Amino acid sequence: MTKDWPEFLTGLGYVVLSFDSYAARGYSSCTEFSTWRYEQAADAYAALDYLQTLPFVDGKRVAVFGFSAGGFAINDSIVAGNFGANEKHQFTAAVSFYAGCARLDRYSERDLPLMQIAAELDRHLVGACQVWGRKTPMEVHVLKGAYHAFDQPQIETFKYDAAGNPMQYSWVATLRARELAKEFLARHLR
Repeated sequence: MTKDWPEFLTGLGYVVLSFDSYAARGYSSCTEFSTWRYEQAADAYAALDYLQTLPFVDGKRVAVFGFSAGGFAINDSIVAGNFGANEKHQFTAAVSFYAGCARLDRYSERDLPLMQIAAELDRHLVGACQVWGRKTPMEVHVLKGAYHAFDQPQIETFKYDAAGNPMQYSWVATLRARELAKEFLARHLR
């Protein structure tokens, strides 16, 4: 997440700022961090504020990406929780990877264009994304045969994370996720 995705996105010509909400607070996983969704959303807005000070960044065209817990922060705090409603700057689009969608029942694209990239075999998270994807205007893509954290090459063999999510890297799912992200950004960051 902090190497492969930034390299891919900068290769497309985007400026990328990647941050780690856990390590900065002395945590190694989301299970140790009780307010992580709120704190990660706050970190995302702090990153947005910083990016908008850079002369080579168009502050009106900034997307936020979130992976797993970061995706929950987008879905639960930035989008559904309307966390940034009082912020002077807003994101232009959001991409959430393998996160839960349970709180997105009232999602409206006027809030923020939102794309979910879900893993088919991430069974405890994918269902709500599929349901709300059919009932709301959010864009949902379920990657066949993919597990949680499918885009993390360091997960060479099947294992579970601290939250019980089955994980395994898939080059095929990663390539598809990159295609989807590229198309989505091209549409929303014109």
